[in-house]
Amino acid sequence: MANYLPTKAIVVNSIKYGENSRVLRCYTREFGLQAYMINSVSSKKGVVKAGMLLPLTQLQLVVTHKGKGTLERIKEAQIDQHYHNIPVDPVRNALALFIAEVLSRTLKEEQPNADKFEFVHNYCSLLDTEQQIHSHFHISFLLGLSRYLGFYPDQSSATSGNLFDMMEGRFVHANPLHPYCMTASCSESLKALLRGHASNDTIRIAKPVRRALLHDLLTYYRIHVEEFGQIKSLEVLEELFAN
Repeated sequence: MANYLPTKAIVVNSIKYGENSRVLRCYTREFGLQAYMINSVSSKKGVVKAGMLLPLTQLQLVVTHKGKGTLERIKEAQIDQHYHNIPVDPVRNALALFIAEVLSRTLKEEQPNADKFEFVHNYCSLLDTEQQIHSHFHISFLLGLSRYLGFYPDQSSATSGNLFDMMEGRFVHANPLHPYCMTASCSESLKALLRGHASNDTIRIAKPVRRALLHDLLTYYRIHVEEFGQIKSLEVLEELFAN
């Protein structure tokens, strides 16, 4: 008999498998990143409904956990937090797709990490509940997530350097020999975001700098996360934030 256990989960993505089945990838509080086989998604008797497959959906699950790297099963599923704004707001929806894609490329472990889960959970909730989403929401997410991935920028170097070396993850005085270094304007905005994370200050970043900083941070991720690749949802997101 299968041993079923409860867990909170955040949907990362789902992949069609056969005619009516899906492989649902979730970031769970208790088990880390997991993949579940879902049968009969369109059936009224199905445990997991189609509306639960949307990226960043927060779920309460009862699941198998054999811990052998194989597909697990879901016995019970229900929405943990109903989103009201993400499904109907194009900007929030695009941000959800962006965040989910970043998670799909960075969450590789099956080990639980409660602090990382709470960080992701809180950002998902804020994306839906914040009255106004600031234009660097996704940049702040990338920066915050890097702390849990092990390459958060070295803040102690911010007082002595004015250029951010993406290879070393620290601020330096002069351009390094390699090309992976932020401009002075991007580096200054990065410093402001680092200070804002600590003080919760409101931060304003000019549109051209914001765009450049986002691309730099994605390069920073590609340097430090194996097989991170290109983010497909970036183009849509940039179009929405262009105005």
